[in-house]
Amino acid sequence: MARRNARRALEANDGSKWARIAIRATEARTQLLQDIRLIDRKIGTLFIDDRQRQDQIPSGEELQKLFEAVTLTNAEITSEVELAYR
Repeated sequence: MARRNARRALEANDGSKWARIAIRATEARTQLLQDIRLIDRKIGTLFIDDRQRQDQIPSGEELQKLFEAVTLTNAEITSEVELAYR
């Protein structure tokens, strides 16, 4: 059934339908690989833990003050390769 639908989508030049079919197939394959534990379910998930419990989310003003207090040097944000190239 999936092959028939994919063939119809290709023959009709319906790119969006083909893209949805491809996405569903990829999701199904990923789900299967996760179910049989060949892929960790945590892959692609960003976990942020600074070991401090926050009771409230900082306001925009509080965040602005925090960012204004940050000082970075050019060496901290530039790769060693780029610094060596200069």
